[in-house]
Amino acid sequence: MKKLVLVFMGWFIVNISFAKNPGFSHWSGTIDLGTNFFNGDIMDSHTSFTDKVSHPSFGTSIDYTIFPFVSLGFAYNYHYVQADDGTDYFTSNMHQMYPYLGLNILNLMFQRNPENIGLWAHIGFGLSTYKFINQTKPDIYNNLLQNNSAHYYISYPSAIYNSYIIPFGVTLEYKISNQFSVDLKIDRYKYTKDNLEGINQFSLYGTKNDYVNSVMLQLRYKFCRMEAKHMRDCPWNDVFNSK
Repeated sequence: MKKLVLVFMGWFIVNISFAKNPGFSHWSGTIDLGTNFFNGDIMDSHTSFTDKVSHPSFGTSIDYTIFPFVSLGFAYNYHYVQADDGTDYFTSNMHQMYPYLGLNILNLMFQRNPENIGLWAHIGFGLSTYKFINQTKPDIYNNLLQNNSAHYYISYPSAIYNSYIIPFGVTLEYKISNQFSVDLKIDRYKYTKDNLEGINQFSLYGTKNDYVNSVMLQLRYKFCRMEAKHMRDCPWNDVFNSK
């Protein structure tokens, strides 16, 4: 993980040194809050809105917008992941950190896109650490003796695992002022391991890799003066014509 952070910092410094523009601000930070959905060998059978939003996610990120259509950032996310298919059940605490590359699709497509709206696609690579709070599977023997298919359960011990992740998604950004914006961020996290459920048998069938999907609202603060323009809000031809 240290190597990953060092590589990202070096990448940051090189890009910033080639992208300085004194007329615009570049840095911004976010606070994120939302929910998540697990996609793996245990498919959640609960479909009500209350059940779906009971899996909280939150996080924060720091972002440097090099040009109006390119940004580099570093994010931390926490996910409380849960799934119950009526037979098997698990919950997990997940912490993940990753650098990412962002591209403003509207600024790439149009020279004069609306300054108060941005549509960003992003992809990254990082590390996730997750600890299982509880893992259960029906105790078939005792359930047969008691003639009850869902009363006795086997509890498995908690464990801590690590996995590389590839996060990718889109962010719809709405500018409130020169300093603040509100974003809707939709992400899908691909894990390089198939053990998010924690029970070894699930790595033998079903999906080859586990996924977590998240939907979060972001409050973004752009580090600039009230009257200054931020690079995220500018049409790209305005930036290059100002040099």
